[in-house]
Amino acid sequence: MIPRYSTPEMDAVWSDTAKFARWLEVELLATEGHAAVGVVPADDAATCRAKAPVADDAFLAKILEREQITDHDVAAFVDVTQAAIDDPAGSWIHYGLTSSDVGDTALCWAMRDAADLLIDAAGELLETLISMAREHRGTVMIGRTHGIHAEPTTFGTKVALWALQVDRDRERRRAARDAVSVRKLSGAVGTYSNIPPEVEAFVGDALGLTPIPATQVVARDRPAQFLYACASVGATCELMAVELRHLQRTEVREVQEGFKPGQKGSSAMPHKRNPISAETISGLSRVLRGNLSAGMQDVALWHERDISHSSVERVILPDSSQLAYYVMRRLRRLLDGLVVMPERMQANLDASFGLVFSQPVLLALVQGGKTRDEAYRIVQRNAMRAWDESRDFRTLLEADDDVPNEALDAAFALRRSLSNLARIFDQLAEIERCTSCSVGAGDAGGLEHLGLHADVTPTGVRDVLRLAVALGHFDECSFERRHVDRVLHPFELGREVAPLLNQQQFVERGGRCQFDFDRVEALLHRIGCPLATSLGLCRSQTFEIIANDATFGSTLLHGRLVLIRHGCFRSHSAELRTIPPDMFRGIGCRL
Repeated sequence: MIPRYSTPEMDAVWSDTAKFARWLEVELLATEGHAAVGVVPADDAATCRAKAPVADDAFLAKILEREQITDHDVAAFVDVTQAAIDDPAGSWIHYGLTSSDVGDTALCWAMRDAADLLIDAAGELLETLISMAREHRGTVMIGRTHGIHAEPTTFGTKVALWALQVDRDRERRRAARDAVSVRKLSGAVGTYSNIPPEVEAFVGDALGLTPIPATQVVARDRPAQFLYACASVGATCELMAVELRHLQRTEVREVQEGFKPGQKGSSAMPHKRNPISAETISGLSRVLRGNLSAGMQDVALWHERDISHSSVERVILPDSSQLAYYVMRRLRRLLDGLVVMPERMQANLDASFGLVFSQPVLLALVQGGKTRDEAYRIVQRNAMRAWDESRDFRTLLEADDDVPNEALDAAFALRRSLSNLARIFDQLAEIERCTSCSVGAGDAGGLEHLGLHADVTPTGVRDVLRLAVALGHFDECSFERRHVDRVLHPFELGREVAPLLNQQQFVERGGRCQFDFDRVEALLHRIGCPLATSLGLCRSQTFEIIANDATFGSTLLHGRLVLIRHGCFRSHSAELRTIPPDMFRGIGCRL
């Protein structure tokens, strides 16, 4: 993706350095998995981990240089990794694996993390839309069908319907996240002929990825579903953008994009204030739909695998992630700065001479005993005259002997047209209710009070650190106690914590999530690039997450649990923990 539409957050997920960091972690975990089943000597696995290279720019440069010889990126990566380990133990790297075992597992890992960012962005956009809908619930405007004045509505109602669609998009992204949160380490044709299934389980548990049957590759309907979720973002954002573009036309001018000091509209015409953000969103949405088409064509591969999909995905998966994320953030900025003009909305409503009340008049005549066809013809002849002669519609009706005047007051009452809008806003309230959190008995609303928001699927909660990142991001969750007393040491994170959390009960939206701990201590040394990238963290030498003698709910409010989210380090104790900047390298993280 070109820098103009890139974001640091998605760059951290899709950069080449991040990709090779993920590959490296998959290889190291596979070696440790082989050691766990007795294939690889434990000391050799430990040596590989201890001497593994750092996935940095220098590592990337060596791989690219080696690829000029191998003409194969995974082979080049393996060669450079083994050379960096510089020990006979390094020969175990890539043991029993095929390129797709490494590449597809890492790719699914990246798509999952990209989906997390997209879900978060959708939640932020939803907040903006709900706030705007409530602010303008009573801002009356004309509703248009086929571009023609139809009946009165409110600007808040329009925005509320957008919000409901964004919420549906968020559900699509949750489903896509689940679809791509998978692992595949089963060999050349998926038969586990040279790699025990236990190794796949070991790697998957460490990364929080679900095992699936496969050929040599993960079935491409899964990336296609991810691309559909991205394309649906574009479709929804363009829906709003197109409407806002129309409403900014000179003849309409009911809203206006923000215009900052020093900004220029037209390079030639100083008076212009063009809808550039809305037009940009419309244009980028076309790219997202085009990428979906390419992704759908990737589903059909020859036999157990070919590489016709690979070159396509190198472009469309990062680009679609970037663009979907960008358009949501760009749209949110547009909405935050949008100038709404109620007086223009009222003027446009009045411009059709009262014709927008034609249907209530029609219904009043039917209630008075006329046939529908008779009533329609009476109303239509007066409406056409009002429009052609620029006459007041009600005045013409009052002069028509076929129209009883006593029926007109109710028919022309604006409150009648808008009396049932509460049903739409009730749906917004339901969205807010579903995304609010309660924490155990006596701690209801605690997470909401801390300003945390909900959005995590079960696969996102695979280890204590991940739980800490996600805590406060569940729908209607509660936490109950169960005694656990254990210290987790480096590299035990995936092997020990994932099974622990898998013992807990999780019921998706509308249910209860139970994660029961009295005491968990996780000490993480030298957090590697892949884990850091996955969790939105920088690299650190040491970091602690502690929950002592309390449910997680009360720990959040009163204890020492450190929450990490998108590179923002916060402590829910009275003291904010400060970490020296030189302990970090910028992997999508801003201090």
